[in-house]
This record gives sequence, C-alpha cells and structure tokens, in this order.
Amino acid sequence: MEIASKNGIGLVSIKNTNHWLRAGSYGWIAVDNGFILIAWTNTIPIIPPYGSSENLIGNNPLVIAVPRKEGHLVLDMAVSQYSYGTIASYVRQGKELPEFGGYDK
Repeated sequence: MEIASKNGIGLVSIKNTNHWLRAGSYGWIAVDNGFILIAWTNTIPIIPPYGSSENLIGNNPLVIAVPRKEGHLVLDMAVSQYSYGTIASYVRQGKELPEFGGYDK
C-alpha cells in the first residue's frame, strides 16, 4: 500500500513460499484502507485432477478485493473445495465432510 500510495500502483513479488495464511485477510486490510487488491500464489501439487490418483495441481489461492461505498467486495478463492486444515479437523473428529471433497486410498 505504501508503494501504491507513492506510485499509483504497487507490485510485489516473492518466491520460495507457498503458504500465506488466510489470504482474504490481506484483501480486507487493502479495502479498509481504500485500495484494490489482486493477489495470488502458487502451491505445491496437492490435488489430483479428476480421474487421477496422482497429485498434479496446486491449490493456487486467489484474492480480489475492491472497496465500495455500499460494502466492500472481497473474494477469497482457491482450486480446492476444502483446505487441509478443514479436512484434518473432520478427521480428528471422526466425521465425514458435509459435501464430497476428496479421495480415500
């Protein structure tokens, strides 16, 4: 936001990372300060494409955030239906996912 304030646009790139916590949080910080944000990252392959048993696709989270007078718009999306954390939580509780969302052995 500091770079964008000075130059009209801010562009930041990082490498050697694949987890950035709750991506939507960055969107809320941006819109609460009057900035538009488009941010994404790649991840290691953790998802098998349909019909495959081999993980070949990354989750690739994407955030789009736009400040608006009538309420900010923040989209926090990813390729997978459930995060690892959500799946692990259901496993610990001995419960099945509420909707189909993965493969067993």
